[in-house]
Amino acid sequence: MAKLKRRFKRRLKKKLTEQEKEQRQQIQEIRRLLHNIGFSKVPGISGKEFVYNGRTSEIDDAFHCENILLLVVVAINHEPYSKRPCRV
Repeated sequence: MAKLKRRFKRRLKKKLTEQEKEQRQQIQEIRRLLHNIGFSKVPGISGKEFVYNGRTSEIDDAFHCENILLLVVVAINHEPYSKRPCRV
């Protein structure tokens, strides 16, 4: 009996935009920093969306250390702080 050869299609990598690259780099820096100061990443939280005061947001990461819980949301905006609208 002849063996069947499987051929796998190669997946093309998605080209990341500058904003996606910057956001990915920021997330890696935050994870590395928090890990170095003793925090552990909470698995299964990344990418969860929630609604607060009518706004939908997404939790990028969650970290814990003893009795401290940090929820991390990464946002990139290239406008200077003086030109951003004030939100309360």
